Amino acid sequence: MNILITGASGSIGQQLQRRLHSNLYCPSHAELDLTQYYDVKWYFERYPEIELVVHCAVAPPRRFSERRNDEEYGQKINNDICMATNVLRFAPRVIVVNTGVAEHIKGDVGWSAHVISSLCSNLMNVLELRAFGVYGPGEDKDRFPSYCFRQILNDEPIIIHQNRFMSYIYIGDLCDIIAHFATTATKYKQLNVADPFPITMVDVATECIQVANKEVEIKVEGNGEDYIAGSIWKLLDEMPNWTPVSLKEGLKNLYETTYIL
Repeated sequence: MNILITGASGSIGQQLQRRLHSNLYCPSHAELDLTQYYDVKWYFERYPEIELVVHCAVAPPRRFSERRNDEEYGQKINNDICMATNVLRFAPRVIVVNTGVAEHIKGDVGWSAHVISSLCSNLMNVLELRAFGVYGPGEDKDRFPSYCFRQILNDEPIIIHQNRFMSYIYIGDLCDIIAHFATTATKYKQLNVADPFPITMVDVATECIQVANKEVEIKVEGNGEDYIAGSIWKLLDEMPNWTPVSLKEGLKNLYETTYIL
């Protein structure tokens, strides 16, 4: 199968390249600017053999701290929607990796994800995977598990501003699910992708401390509303034998591949 991976240089894209046993097209931004209509049109005309697109590209900046620049962050949101629109317009078949907040509009990220989800719902050739809390090797250093490990290695306390339940999915599990649906049809157009059991941020921090085998303090400054964790019964209906990597094993892989020299 000929598969185009958008966002191939990102953490999910890099993992996908190791798991998809296909003829892969992994253009850089310089080779294919997904925000440009005619660039995308030209690319698919040049490579008509492409059978599937796994769309996991997002526009920088990706860190929440960079939202302070409203103009820059607004452009990021517009670019994310524009990229998805162009891919959906020309790709013969698409697996869109969206965020789990797509069905619950919370802030700018939720809004743009909701727009992309709406675009997907109107097309028969699209499967949308709504991934919750993707973590693992290659993740952004601002992700909560990586923040915990950095604090632990610096012998500094882990500060949790709002303790809440979170749904997570190990990046390897996500890529295995994508690989499954690359070759297997599904009766659903949208699937939530997450570990079946949400976990509090305090419990994640505690697991990180155990994995690193060091003692640091966990400071909780408040309790927030439960994170909106998506039901995954549709995923389990499609993949009844799927067993996710345990959080402890996933965090251990992240720690050993990223923080142990």
